Amino acid sequence: MDWAAPIAAGAGFAGVVVACEPTGHRWKVVLQEAQCRGLAMVCVQPMLVARAREAEDDTGNKSAATGWRTAPVAGVLRQRRT
Repeated sequence: MDWAAPIAAGAGFAGVVVACEPTGHRWKVVLQEAQCRGLAMVCVQPMLVARAREAEDDTGNKSAATGWRTAPVAGVLRQRRT
């Protein structure tokens, strides 16, 4: 997370927002790290991410072979459907 702020500032952005799909328990550690650095964090509902992924790739497959990406999370955030 430390590397993101300088890159964002260099690209003309006002700041960084950390986004995640809160499945399991790992997102809580990410939240703590974001708070320690003064970064905002947004959790996206897993069902919205699943639907966005299905719309993008009909198979619904999240395996590494299909090239799983964070694009569905970013797309949901762009549309403000958190």
